[in-house]
Amino acid sequence: MSTEPCPLEPWLDILPAALAPDQNGVLVRLRGDLDDDDAVDVAVLPLDGLHPAELLDGFTAPDDWLALGLVTRGWAAPMGSERPSAHPARRRVCTTVLLDRAGAAVGRTIDKSGAVVIDGPPGEGEVLDLLRCALGLSG
Repeated sequence: MSTEPCPLEPWLDILPAALAPDQNGVLVRLRGDLDDDDAVDVAVLPLDGLHPAELLDGFTAPDDWLALGLVTRGWAAPMGSERPSAHPARRRVCTTVLLDRAGAAVGRTIDKSGAVVIDGPPGEGEVLDLLRCALGLSG
């Protein structure tokens, strides 16, 4: 197993700032050379209330897109039968997930103070599958 850091890792600290205060999520695309910060072109597309699956289902990223991901706001709360947004111990969080064409994935969820709630990408899920498909990583 490689001990080299994934070139996507630094973006976990940078991309949450791409989310405007009135936005709940953005789709992110990286193009260029991930090993040279000055050669990376970043673009964001606000979700504007859409679920990410509405944009990603059936989408194929152009070949020059090196990475694709999401930055979204939501709620974190202890596991239970209530929705996290209704739980009395809820807290607002921001989650960033990025995948590259080699299949590397990074992710991080932070709370309002910047404290890390979850460090690592999700292991499974519909949106993760759609990101993989868009990058040609699965069928």
